[in-house]
Amino acid sequence: MKENLRTFVFKSFSFLSLMIIGLSITAHAQVPSYIYGINDNNEIAEVDMVSKTTRIVYTTSLTGVSNAFAYDNARNHFIFLDNSKTLFYWDRGSDLRQVATTSQIGSPTTLPANAAYYNNAYWFFNEGTHTLNKVSLTYTSGQPTFSSLTQYGITNSSLTEANNRFGDIVINAAGKMYAMTAAGPGGVFYSIDLTTLVATLTPTSLQNVATLISATTIDPENSNVIGLQIGFNSNQTAMFGHNYTNGKWYEVNMTTGALTYLSFISSFPTTGLRDIGDNSDETPAVLADLSITITDNRSNYTPGGTLTYVIVVTNNSGTVSVPGAIVNNLQPSGITYGNWTVTYSGGASSANGSGSINNYSLANLPPGSTATFTISATVGASTTGNQTSTATVTSPPDYADPTPSNNTATDTDALPLTWGGFTVSLATEGVKLAWTTLMEQNTKDFVIQRSQNGQIWNDIGNVTAAGNSSTSKKYTYLDRTVTPGSYQYRILQRDLDGKSSFSDTKIVKVNVGNETVIILGNPVTNGILKLSIRERSEIIISDAVGRLVYKAALESGGERYPRSSA
Repeated sequence: MKENLRTFVFKSFSFLSLMIIGLSITAHAQVPSYIYGINDNNEIAEVDMVSKTTRIVYTTSLTGVSNAFAYDNARNHFIFLDNSKTLFYWDRGSDLRQVATTSQIGSPTTLPANAAYYNNAYWFFNEGTHTLNKVSLTYTSGQPTFSSLTQYGITNSSLTEANNRFGDIVINAAGKMYAMTAAGPGGVFYSIDLTTLVATLTPTSLQNVATLISATTIDPENSNVIGLQIGFNSNQTAMFGHNYTNGKWYEVNMTTGALTYLSFISSFPTTGLRDIGDNSDETPAVLADLSITITDNRSNYTPGGTLTYVIVVTNNSGTVSVPGAIVNNLQPSGITYGNWTVTYSGGASSANGSGSINNYSLANLPPGSTATFTISATVGASTTGNQTSTATVTSPPDYADPTPSNNTATDTDALPLTWGGFTVSLATEGVKLAWTTLMEQNTKDFVIQRSQNGQIWNDIGNVTAAGNSSTSKKYTYLDRTVTPGSYQYRILQRDLDGKSSFSDTKIVKVNVGNETVIILGNPVTNGILKLSIRERSEIIISDAVGRLVYKAALESGGERYPRSSA
């Protein structure tokens, strides 16, 4: 018998060894697991039980205190009661909408502090009573509306109206409800099989269907009796509890009611979640339309000058608040950012920084609100070419933008038109103007202006500009309307956006008749005297005291350039 036993054990061990050898183990990263709740500020909070983080996903803007929060995981609906005991829902993208009135949900005397969603119905207990309410809902185009109210009287030998004040309830897919009463005289944890309820009973006809799990729920840290808001994990195999008073989180044993303090959850809210709903491991993105603009209110820059950029991020959503949108704005290559500030129209405090705006996380943006950055910038003294500043806004995790085309904006400044040479000379048919530009951006045209006294200028002609060019451009104009006299010429350059600049001013003397030598432009420019000679002549140039400076015999021609020194 002993030998047979040894053989049996050996064979079993060999089989087990074969089983282990053939076992393949694959590790998978944990997916996010979200519990939702509503806090004292009427904000819907999202708690990730995997990453141990929390954030606000929606600000209801309701007044008073909201409570009795439930979560429809299949439709991603958040359902709760406001301070007036009106039932609302929100679905991560639509407006906050009313589902049922106070009278439709039974006109509870006190705002309930517990709720759960199950089988197309919103369930809650009236505070301090045995009344369980089932608010049945119908759905049109995916939106819930009130259908009917059914009330049940629930009891157990451990339950009285005095201790029947609930922290929260949850319901699993099989219709089993878990209920936990609040602290004080309560702390009772029990379950109810909803499939056994008799719908014809009135609330005063109590059904003894509650199964007691634990008469007192004990905090393992200090042995105090506590009540919790409770919620399942995504596959309903575990339950978590949240203490509204101190913000602590626990895992709840669904068989015994024993609590395990989750001390590793350190970044969760310390207080304020009045009620929580069930858990989801997949959360559809919130639809929120964010847009961004950037401008420095000009199209040109001046090397060595300054600029002021203004960036505006707008939440165009009708009801969705957006926390933690990311803004980027890297300074252009030829421009240096100094200090900047960001101010909010939605109530958040202003902030400041310097240099490029790199992965900046905005404060919460309520619907219709803005965040405005004001940036001081300096243009480098040797900056050339177009300077483009690009600003982007990116939705936070779990938010999706339906119009991504307005999530990026640019502002381009060009170096203003760069003048090259400008000459004025006598020609056979009049006065010839010739000029060059080294670079053009956004140019419209050149207006030729003439004056005889340097004070009154007349427009005498127009030449179309290249518009945009990074290479040298040559232009000419012939003034055929001159008569003998001295003239001044200049060119007014105009941009398409209305900006303008002037060329240098040039002077020319126009003589006709028997004059054989005509001085062109200024008497001496860069050591050169320009003359127009009608016939072969001897040229003698003397200084102010009569000393000979230059003497030569020159042939006739349109232009001659004798040097101004002998």
